[in-house]
Amino acid sequence: MTLSKSNSWTVVSQGKSLYTWDINATSQKTATVFDGHSDTVNTVKYSPDGNYIVSCSSDNTVKIWEADTGALIYTLVGHQANVCLTFPPKTVPVAIGVPA
Repeated sequence: MTLSKSNSWTVVSQGKSLYTWDINATSQKTATVFDGHSDTVNTVKYSPDGNYIVSCSSDNTVKIWEADTGALIYTLVGHQANVCLTFPPKTVPVAIGVPA
């Protein structure tokens, strides 16, 4: 689970999918479902500006999504093992690495 920059949205992963919720909403209805991975999602993060969500999966891909719409923007492929991610402070690039 991770919070948006505004701390009003959360994104969680369950299985192969991602789900967003408005923390301030009175209902617990899912706002957006992000489908596209073919294996378990291991890590999910909002970008520092809150406009994107990045997910890493056991399918050896990293996916970049539009946070507001759930649209898949790009899939990074070619990794030989599971991938993870972080956003270094005050930078835009995503750091991708293989867990030890």
